[in-house]
Amino acid sequence: MLHKVGNFFAHALQAAQAPFGGLWRDQQGAALIYVTVMLGAMFGFAALAIDFGRLATTHTQARAAAEAAALAAASQLDGTPDAITRATNAAMNTPLVQNQQDLAQSPGNIAISSLRFLNGLPTGTPSLPENRSVLDPYVTTDPLEARFVEVGTQTLTQSNMFAQAISGGATSTADATAVAGFTQVVCQTVPLAICNPAEADATAPADPPFNANDWKGHQILMKFNGSGSGWAPGNFGLVDAYEGQGTPSVAHNLAASRPSLCISSLIGLRPGQATNPVRTAINTRFDMYENPGFGSNGAGAPKNDPQYRPARNVTKGQVSSSGGSACTYPTYTPGTAMALPHDSNIPPGSTSPRFGNGTWDCLSYWNTNHPGITAPIGCSGASTPATMTRYQIYRNEIDNSMIPNNTGAGGENGNPTCSSVTPLTDTPDRRIMVFAVINCNYNSVGGNSDNVPVKAFVKGFLTEPTGESPSFDTYLEVVDVVKPGADDGILHDIVQLYR
Repeated sequence: MLHKVGNFFAHALQAAQAPFGGLWRDQQGAALIYVTVMLGAMFGFAALAIDFGRLATTHTQARAAAEAAALAAASQLDGTPDAITRATNAAMNTPLVQNQQDLAQSPGNIAISSLRFLNGLPTGTPSLPENRSVLDPYVTTDPLEARFVEVGTQTLTQSNMFAQAISGGATSTADATAVAGFTQVVCQTVPLAICNPAEADATAPADPPFNANDWKGHQILMKFNGSGSGWAPGNFGLVDAYEGQGTPSVAHNLAASRPSLCISSLIGLRPGQATNPVRTAINTRFDMYENPGFGSNGAGAPKNDPQYRPARNVTKGQVSSSGGSACTYPTYTPGTAMALPHDSNIPPGSTSPRFGNGTWDCLSYWNTNHPGITAPIGCSGASTPATMTRYQIYRNEIDNSMIPNNTGAGGENGNPTCSSVTPLTDTPDRRIMVFAVINCNYNSVGGNSDNVPVKAFVKGFLTEPTGESPSFDTYLEVVDVVKPGADDGILHDIVQLYR
């Protein structure tokens, strides 16, 4: 837009000089003529400066409006189904973007006239040119794909006060565009990633988004040991941690209440299974401390460390075998309580498919662990798929003081008893783990892979402890994607302008 202002000034200056063109070349005449000419030119320049200054101010106000709207809209582009709806509302209807103009016709709020959502920007472009057509290939209407937004303001018309006197235009116009983008950095997360299940859909695009609404309440077999356990050739879903990929670092970030790991929108993946450290680290969340050896107080001490505290509800359908410590759990045996059932298409012991169908027997779980008590609405049996998720049942037991506590032979107490850390809290919820979803096929993931784009950061609920050797199976239920505003404790939004 600045070039428009410059053109206005140049044309007006040319018009101001035209009537006196011959006199500039006339070297014969009285000094009075020169003084008169110079005074006329100076008054012309002053008039132009006034109109030019007013137009520059109007453009600045339009630019401020475009940038505010672009930043507000970009902050909502989190890859969820209503992202574009929320971004549009943020750009057009919130007090944050009510920017005023004072000098153009009809003073008042500057309206936003256009929004274009983009799934990318030209490669290697730190800032964008004024030519809007460079963004045409990146325009999208898919809220799951939108990561950038281009905002345009209304055209503001200014009435020129002095330019007309020297053959300038009666009016001048100003408008502005701005482009902003949104990325996320998620901290206090675990160093795990999975391949996007949408890649298995033959009708999906080559680089498909992850739609959390399609997977809420579905189980995912995150990790296991044996044939087919890799998410991609040579890759088992361990994310590179800046402090290193050694066993103590992996174990700490999988076990800690507030892991030190932060994951950006581009991650590195490293090969390796680390099956036993993964198991012992994750299972601290279930009040199981099998000498993991990574606590700040030394080997075997994490149960006394607040950052390795258990969840409030650790019901798991198993108790220690005869002779085993109630806290180290060297081997398991079924208890009187029932573990949260699996999705019907991935029964215990199965390693395929890795993605569940979301159908599980809630009623059997409830009747076993809460005999004689009416199940909550939505907790139905295998023949009628439950509308309550496992995470909702888990929270229902905590919130209503109904954590199973069966006494007698084989009885299981779902309240943690091994950790000395008190009081137990839900901040953060110890059975929630945040992991990354990536497109393995599209990005040719295998072995060491760097700068792999994250399609979504997902909150998963640990439905059970990680299994014993040789399977080491770990199951999570999809809760939701990490969202701005709702997960500010771990989510850091990075919104920036590109034009």
